[in-house]
Amino acid sequence: MGNAAGKCAVVIVSLLAVLSTLAIGGQDAPDDVPASALPPTVNYITHAPIRINSDAEFASMAASEGWNGSGAQGNPYIIENYDINGTGYSYCIYVGNTTVYYVIRNCNLHHANGIDVWPYFYNSGLMINNGTNAIVEITNASYNNLVGLYTSYSSNISFNNCSAWSNDYGICAELSSDVTFTNNTASSNYYGLLFSSSNRCTMTMNYGSSNAGMVDSYGICIFLGSNNTLIGNTADANLGNGIWIYSSSDNQIINDTISNNQGGIYLFSSNRTVLVNNTVSTNNYGISVSVSNNNTIYHNNIINNTNQSFDDRNDNWWNAPYPTCGNYWSNYTGIDVMSGPGQNISGADGIGDTPFIIDADSRDNYPLMAPFTGALPTSVWLNMTVHIGWNLISTPLDGPSKLPGVLLDRTDGGIGYVQWDRVMWWDATDPTNHWKQYYTGWNSTLNDLTDINNTMGFWLNITSLGDGLLCLGGPEYSYPTATLIPLYPGWNMIGFPSSSTTYTVGQFMADTGATRVEGESGVLSPAYIMKAGEGYWAYLVTPTNWFVVY
Repeated sequence: MGNAAGKCAVVIVSLLAVLSTLAIGGQDAPDDVPASALPPTVNYITHAPIRINSDAEFASMAASEGWNGSGAQGNPYIIENYDINGTGYSYCIYVGNTTVYYVIRNCNLHHANGIDVWPYFYNSGLMINNGTNAIVEITNASYNNLVGLYTSYSSNISFNNCSAWSNDYGICAELSSDVTFTNNTASSNYYGLLFSSSNRCTMTMNYGSSNAGMVDSYGICIFLGSNNTLIGNTADANLGNGIWIYSSSDNQIINDTISNNQGGIYLFSSNRTVLVNNTVSTNNYGISVSVSNNNTIYHNNIINNTNQSFDDRNDNWWNAPYPTCGNYWSNYTGIDVMSGPGQNISGADGIGDTPFIIDADSRDNYPLMAPFTGALPTSVWLNMTVHIGWNLISTPLDGPSKLPGVLLDRTDGGIGYVQWDRVMWWDATDPTNHWKQYYTGWNSTLNDLTDINNTMGFWLNITSLGDGLLCLGGPEYSYPTATLIPLYPGWNMIGFPSSSTTYTVGQFMADTGATRVEGESGVLSPAYIMKAGEGYWAYLVTPTNWFVVY
């Protein structure tokens, strides 16, 4: 228990240090509660604070209180219809160290304050610690000194249709996984909805509005988290950022509406984030990307922000490949009379003929001429089995190509991420320097291999195996319909961007005139079936183009 307390205390303190010097619970949260956040009319039963710290205690208290349910998956315990004042207790409901199934609903939890000692006395309306299998629904949390509704070190927890106001933090999941927030409202707190040091969590259709503790407050935040998804949320009129992603990776922000905040969407020290189908309007800053790389930003509507965008790096993508393309910018002044990937073919295509310039080294190459109203993107994934050491592989998908992002493992599979340190590719067109490479240990200026695409095979040196599956892809990628791969005299290092399960090395040799084909294990026979995700060496005497049909 002591170690858990120390670890969580470090996370909370470090988060607050980033936000401000405000002491936890040191001031009352804002009192201007919007009507939409007021608790529904419920015939609450006044109840003393509830503390449960094991499955056995849950069973005993359920029996003594007459709660429905048995704690089984199909028959959960139900705690409902309570009005609980936590003054002097530092909690209204505390549930810790449980695995039983339970539901907390139609409760009003307020004024938790007192001794601030982890974990029982943590100034939170609801505290779920080291637990699983909980549903919290239609529950209100207000005037608690730290958090309205809070879970830590937990998994498989859902918060649905809840409201939190006048707390320091509205609704928070910390050091947790597989937590869902659905249709909740966090308003008039210092900070709204938060995933902190949490992974594989999802926020859907939540409202983070009018949270106004200070300039660094936010409506929605992911702090030190990965593989989380925000979809269909609204962040409005927050004093700080609408959505803030801090020191995080591999998160997706999709179809959210962010307006009237100091900052719209702010990525800080965060990598491989996908921002797509969001509407960001009338903020002081629209979309800001700082000290962050390999983020993909497209199909967003960026409208009437005082400062539309900011990017202090040159390795983020502000558009997807043609014809998926980029974002709608309300201040774009270009015209549309041309089409095609190079915008050099006669005929309009709904895409500006010239890029939207963000700064000297950042631009949207395919700005949309009208707001995007299309469907949500579908995600395309490819899992490749790898081993420690050198692997001869390829990336058959269309999409962003910059290293290292294009080859970073997008999921840990519950065991660990695949990690690598070096990529090497044979450039058949450069006889003075055939081997191009990217090495994570070098200064970026020393790398002469900066992009990988689906025409190439390459050697990848795996240093940590994780779950043994290198997961590539995401909503910014797609399967090609056809790919043209130029081949040159001598050795070529190529991929196979096709889903065909019948194309053989013999067919490849007949189509291209190649005289020898090798894979990772050596020479391949004409009967060998080529596979997406594998890399190959091909030797040719004369140049040709290989047209690969997906």
